[in-house]
Amino acid sequence: MNRPSFRRRVEIRDDELQKLYTAMDAMAPPEESSRTSARVQYRVKDIPLCIYQAQGTQQAVLAYGRNISRGGLSVLHHGFVHKDAECTVILRQAEGEKLVVKGIVRHCRLVQGMWHELGIQFREEIDPRLILGSAMCEEHAIGDAATGQRKGSGLVLLMEPLEPDRLLLDARLTEGGYETISVATPGATLDAIQRQPIPMTMIGTTTLTDTEVRLIQRIRETGYTAPLTVLSADDSPNAVARARAAGASDCMAKPYDMALLLASIRTSIEPESFKHPLCSALQRDGGFQEHIDRYVGYVRRLSDQIEKAYQLEDEAQCRQLCLELKGSGSVFGYSELSVLSTIALKSIDDGLSSESFQNHLTILLASCRTLSNGSPSAPLAA
Repeated sequence: MNRPSFRRRVEIRDDELQKLYTAMDAMAPPEESSRTSARVQYRVKDIPLCIYQAQGTQQAVLAYGRNISRGGLSVLHHGFVHKDAECTVILRQAEGEKLVVKGIVRHCRLVQGMWHELGIQFREEIDPRLILGSAMCEEHAIGDAATGQRKGSGLVLLMEPLEPDRLLLDARLTEGGYETISVATPGATLDAIQRQPIPMTMIGTTTLTDTEVRLIQRIRETGYTAPLTVLSADDSPNAVARARAAGASDCMAKPYDMALLLASIRTSIEPESFKHPLCSALQRDGGFQEHIDRYVGYVRRLSDQIEKAYQLEDEAQCRQLCLELKGSGSVFGYSELSVLSTIALKSIDDGLSSESFQNHLTILLASCRTLSNGSPSAPLAA
């Protein structure tokens, strides 16, 4: 096969390119987005991109980078590309060597005129530090500016007998960035756990019966030690106690808050993800910078107070301070703070182990201390 010759589809001035970037920054995230890791700003010209079309032909173009993550790349391209088209990207590493990455186009959305944003999912994850260097990755990390929350990643096993509930929750988990295995019966649940490592399992039910209790026990008898959460419409103290006695790690009441559920999953299976900077969703609206600056300083001081209260074993003070964060986070565009505060409060009110509370509190404090008052489309403030 002949080596493709990459070229620009259209010449564009720097000021015109900046206007296109600004237009993309103002757009809501694409509905098809399945991003599972933190993005890093990557505004690089002339990225070699080869797109393989269904007819057997290929386009070899030079695209304009927007951002990059472990799992994918966003580029600006002059022309339309069909969803699920195969492609190859050539990235230049910080040391000068080239990195060839295969991927698939997950979305193509119109920006302006013939310019489209392509969301490319890599077939295999990369380390963005190889491309930009560690310092640049940390400086230009981007939070989820649309919601004030980050996407998750990992595999979740979902057992839910009610088909409408199972299909909807499966879709919501996928939207949240998770790969899912959805089953409807206890037998299928046990088979899935025995076939491969499962970082987290969720068991949905209307009421906790002997069937669910026995399933939890049998799962633990296999040697499964990962988090196991019960989702039940019956959140009575007796039902919660039965589930925990059988081996459940946590219980959440139906109807559940989706943001709370997603954050609960992330605290269980990928706590390190909370160390990435988080920007305020208010940055998208503008005019609130002074308020955001003041709030970020307030949260950093509050996190020190929470840590001190924990060290003094002052549970009442910890609870009060967490309530303050819960009530203010979403107001200032940091909805994740409200969610993480809710999880910490839940661990206190439900009487979870001190180790569990410490884990939840550690994650909350990490998120407080990496809070950013910078724009989600610009370098973050220290």
